[in-house]
Amino acid sequence: MLYCLRLIVLLFWGMITSMIGLCISMIRPFHPNNSYLYSRIFAPIAAKILGLSIKVFNQQILGQHRPAIIVSNHQHNIDLIMGCYLIPPNTVSMGKKSMKYLPFFGQFYWLAGNILIDRFNREKAMDSMDKVKNEVIKNGVSIWIMPEGTRNKFNKLKKFKKGAFLTAIHAQVPIIPVAISTFHGHLNYNKLKSGNIFVEVLPPIPTKGLTNNDVRPLVNQVQKLLESKIASLDLLLE
Repeated sequence: MLYCLRLIVLLFWGMITSMIGLCISMIRPFHPNNSYLYSRIFAPIAAKILGLSIKVFNQQILGQHRPAIIVSNHQHNIDLIMGCYLIPPNTVSMGKKSMKYLPFFGQFYWLAGNILIDRFNREKAMDSMDKVKNEVIKNGVSIWIMPEGTRNKFNKLKKFKKGAFLTAIHAQVPIIPVAISTFHGHLNYNKLKSGNIFVEVLPPIPTKGLTNNDVRPLVNQVQKLLESKIASLDLLLE
């Protein structure tokens, strides 16, 4: 019962904040701080609605190194709350093209300057990655990407896609890994306090001097770092 009530309240809160975000984005379309302003409104209340206790380690790293490519694990729709909770100024994210059609939020997400990618059309996906690179290089905008590509509720990460890492190398900006503890089996929305989520921002990994030949070792390095850190964060849940 509590879970259903929370979903209804969260949906209502999401619609209100999406309309606010849409108004902000209509005033200054595609501004890279639109998402940051929306997040400051949406995330704290959304976390309280769901009864989440969020502990973040080393969050200051996100504000100290810009522009950058930020990468994190992808587990559930509430990753949106986690991303909003953490997102630094002058940062946008990459999402599925289909998000554009979600009422209110989708239109805000697009108009806020976030980058939509068509995962089923390789040519259009490559064009989107070129847009990401241009945003980073020309405008100094950081990009948040989930390189697993799809949701993964298990603590073993899916094989990372190369796009985020190629973009970081081409733009010669650091990669900042963000590890989020496992949701599955650790949250109970029918309790007043649903549970804890631990997040750790890892030190930036430089890409200056790297070339396309270094992509796969870089992908493997970041994936192993995140797997190890997620495992250590999950120990805090026990």
